[in-house]
Amino acid sequence: MAEIAYAAGYRVPPGKDKDEETTRNSIVGSELTLASSLRNRIEELIERTQQRSISIAFPAENQNHQIRDLVVDLARGRRRAEAGGDLSFRLSRVTDNRSRMGLLLVLVTSESRSRRSVHLLRFAADQSFVTEVLNNRLSIKMLDEAFAPESVLFKSARFTGNPSADTDFWDGLAEDRQAKLPGAAASAYWIEGFLQAELKVSPAQGTAVLAEALNRTLRRTSDMHVKNAIVSGSVALLNAAGDTITFREASQRLPASLREPFLRDVEKAYDRNESFVVDRGTLEHELGIRVLELDTGVVVQGPNEKFDRLVHREPATRDRTELRTTGVVVTERLKRGRST
Repeated sequence: MAEIAYAAGYRVPPGKDKDEETTRNSIVGSELTLASSLRNRIEELIERTQQRSISIAFPAENQNHQIRDLVVDLARGRRRAEAGGDLSFRLSRVTDNRSRMGLLLVLVTSESRSRRSVHLLRFAADQSFVTEVLNNRLSIKMLDEAFAPESVLFKSARFTGNPSADTDFWDGLAEDRQAKLPGAAASAYWIEGFLQAELKVSPAQGTAVLAEALNRTLRRTSDMHVKNAIVSGSVALLNAAGDTITFREASQRLPASLREPFLRDVEKAYDRNESFVVDRGTLEHELGIRVLELDTGVVVQGPNEKFDRLVHREPATRDRTELRTTGVVVTERLKRGRST
């Protein structure tokens, strides 16, 4: 685990639509000396966030991206106080009064001289920390709630690279637990507003590549049992719409023997560890699968272009529907239900 080489904290109030001088004067922050227990908990939190984050990138056409320049300054160990202050100011300027006072932690971790990471962590006030200002230095006491996996008020960004390389730190990882759909709501405030970045793989792009790889996998086999397993895996991915996953995680919905060929198809476009948000509309369209689910727990799935001919619907009562379909039973499986 990489160790924290630099830490600074800033108490950041909402500053959107306020004048710059008022905003700057209301921000309090400084370099931090972290107690060993707090340091350990933050390092553990950093490791967990990487597993739940989505890939982002600074726009390539902007060769002098302001946020990236500040990240590079932090990674190279120059103007760190100024860089942290600028980041806290920018965060305040995009935060409106719907958000409470927040804590921005600016951290630099080092794995080696040629590999460092810059972390930006935002916690909500009251539920996460207690601060004091003594001799112009910020003192922080983090509360247990700040580190709870279910805390929805936490946001993070991580940028990793070689501090000496001019081509690094153009992409990173971001997380916003408050947004139910990371590809939409999260990007508006945290990714687009504060970081001025964009999703590295859009939901539509990632899901289209996913669907194409699934279709190729389906065409490679004539075994009906295997085909049914692939379709079941595809339906499981439809049910994951809105979730952030990697292509490797998506492959786990397939039989083990099909995972590597599936991932090789994916890697014609993206790395297998690339993350994206599953888009239901794109997946349904590209796969050609329609799924109909009743409140009884019964699920009917089939090819979209033939669905209405194969599955007949008739009204049973005012708000109930009767489904009828005919065919040869190829497989019948019993799935374990959830324990209560």
